[in-house]
Amino acid sequence: MDALFDKRYLCELCGVEFTNKKIRRSQIKVKTIDSDFYTEYAGENPNYYLVKVCPYCGYSWSDFSSPLKSSEKEGLKAFLKETPPDENFSGARDPATAEKVFLYALKIAEWRKEKPQALGNLSLQISWIHRFLKNEEKEKEYLEKALEHFLNFYQTADNIVNVGKTMFILGELYRRLGKKDEALKWYARIVSDEKVTDQNIIRAARKQWQGLRM
Repeated sequence: MDALFDKRYLCELCGVEFTNKKIRRSQIKVKTIDSDFYTEYAGENPNYYLVKVCPYCGYSWSDFSSPLKSSEKEGLKAFLKETPPDENFSGARDPATAEKVFLYALKIAEWRKEKPQALGNLSLQISWIHRFLKNEEKEKEYLEKALEHFLNFYQTADNIVNVGKTMFILGELYRRLGKKDEALKWYARIVSDEKVTDQNIIRAARKQWQGLRM
């Protein structure tokens, strides 16, 4: 069975139906998971297909995106005419294609002034692509962007659904960027904060804290 299939979507901007590839759940095979949740797969990577790209108007969005507002549409159409995607992304995606898709989605999200959580997730996905490609300089660049957005998210959000995971991501981003003291502070906060109830996250934070203290 082919791992990929065509899934139909309705573009929120132009209203035209289109297809993008998606991976069958039965064909998703995990190889390894890093401490910051970066996952390597045997075969197709489902993360490469998180962003939907309309081949007609170029609008791109993901599960991280907020619904498109009517007040945004005319300005967004003009923006996309000036900066259209440079190819049709409806087919299979390799790491280089996935990077283009996420960069394009990030550009649109920045134009829309999306919430920092959405910007952080897109930046993190791009950093993971560069980790797979072993491009340490680019990975660091987007880890720094992700850190900026997630820190903004933590400091400004009224209600964070999984506050422990957000705090853990912040600790991991600081650790991977070589900022040991800041990472230790976030791991310690997770263990001591009563709002954090996810025992898996608490155990992971303790492990990372102990590893850095050695």
